[in-house]
Amino acid sequence: MSLSKKVLIVDDQARWRTMFKTLLGKMDLPLTISESDSIESASQLLKETTFDLAILDLRLVDEENQNLDGLVLLRNIKKKCPETKVILATAYPSKLQEQRKEADAFILKVPDEGMFDIKQFHENVKRLV
Repeated sequence: MSLSKKVLIVDDQARWRTMFKTLLGKMDLPLTISESDSIESASQLLKETTFDLAILDLRLVDEENQNLDGLVLLRNIKKKCPETKVILATAYPSKLQEQRKEADAFILKVPDEGMFDIKQFHENVKRLV
């Protein structure tokens, strides 16, 4: 029996967190899923446990700082736990060039339609966990 892999989903929009969690739940993989809506709450979770996979929104917004870059969290994760794999989710493909070397995979979100390439998402998750 294989051990459950720990996955952290970080997105400031609930619909994206729900979509990722639902898709992960339908995969035939033993996964324990945690969610966060901010860099602050994700950082707290990261102090408490180590994750095998993190799915991060590139552009995180919070009320205090208005706009925080998910790249800050990506770098913190890789510094604290370099073996954690990271899928960076973004609706801004022009920003991907900068992060190609830092994330392990990417998902391009289509925000108006609330969609992304589900097959690519599944392939990335299976490859990384």
